[in-house]
Amino acid sequence: MVGVLYSKKEYPEIFMKELQNAVLQRLISKQEEFERYIRNREDISNFYVMILSVVAEAIDDLYEDLDNEYYSNKVDYAVSSDLDDLGKLINCSRPEGTRSAVKLTFRLSKTPQEEIRIPEGILTHSDNGLSFRTSEELYFGVGEVEKTITAICTEKGSSHQVSSSSITVIDTDLSEYIDGSITVNNINSSFGGSDPFIDADYRTLLKNWILKNQKGNLVAYTDYLDNVDGLESYALVRLWDGSGTLKVILDCEESDDILYEIYEGLQTVVNEVPGDIYITFPEKIPIDVSTVVDVNIDRVNPFSSGEMDDLKSKIQSAINRYIHGGLRVDGKYFKGLTIGMDFVPFQLAKFVTEEVPEVQNMEFNYPSAVITIEGDEIGVPGDVNVEMR
Repeated sequence: MVGVLYSKKEYPEIFMKELQNAVLQRLISKQEEFERYIRNREDISNFYVMILSVVAEAIDDLYEDLDNEYYSNKVDYAVSSDLDDLGKLINCSRPEGTRSAVKLTFRLSKTPQEEIRIPEGILTHSDNGLSFRTSEELYFGVGEVEKTITAICTEKGSSHQVSSSSITVIDTDLSEYIDGSITVNNINSSFGGSDPFIDADYRTLLKNWILKNQKGNLVAYTDYLDNVDGLESYALVRLWDGSGTLKVILDCEESDDILYEIYEGLQTVVNEVPGDIYITFPEKIPIDVSTVVDVNIDRVNPFSSGEMDDLKSKIQSAINRYIHGGLRVDGKYFKGLTIGMDFVPFQLAKFVTEEVPEVQNMEFNYPSAVITIEGDEIGVPGDVNVEMR
């Protein structure tokens, strides 16, 4: 099939053409009368015309299949599995998403008299059934009873998140390494994790596949960083020190292991030759919030003091969640403020009212205007003061 000659036809066009042919062949007469019947959706008693309608309907279905086939090998129009097939032809598979990460705090029941080294891979699970596996060695020095390390979810996707203090079960038998018992807990909620590329994102990636496979360019860097587990966001600053150094700013839990892993990955996978890369974490800018919240406007029966305290706690949690990120009340994960993202009081108020429907109004004592966050900074929760009325 020659692509430029292909033109999809619809049922009305097909049917009317067959009617015209039938009149020319003297198989039927009074074409105009049949056209009027069709326009008025009236019954047609002519058996031959009904057969033409059935055939036209079948040809219309055939055109639908031809249409799908025609566009299936064109990157601008292909969807779903057809787009995946195009990616396979050029060895550029659809990114399957990344895993969320969490900081786990392990605590020993007995103070160790000698070093304890437990290899990475300790399996734990949360109260919602998600499993997390440690990605680094668990090391206790002499006299150390508590250590915090990173664990990665065993499943990919942004929805695979856990709230704070929800991981308390260790599935791996650690009795050969320790004397006594060991417990685990996560002080904070999980972070990071992304879903598989939707068609629009994957289509863009396929169009840039040549750049993706050329080391050292921007697409190669973003492609690598988009597939790092536990990375919430990142920023790239070119010519950072006035020369050729690239500054990579990572929004994730701070860890020397993560810095080393990503540095090595960029040097070996992305750079054509070892280059000047400076990897760091963003400067944290504490955001203090002071707000007066109305929940009793037009209420016949105002909330009790106990209910007001409960709402205040929920509002404070929502403010921290908007800034730092975490699981929303509907169970969906919210990233919070990412690198270089300004703090906008109006957007915070909208977020809080969605999380706590009882909130009817929010007035900000501080900040009264947008807090500008630079490209190498990230906003973090500061002092949060909520006054209820």
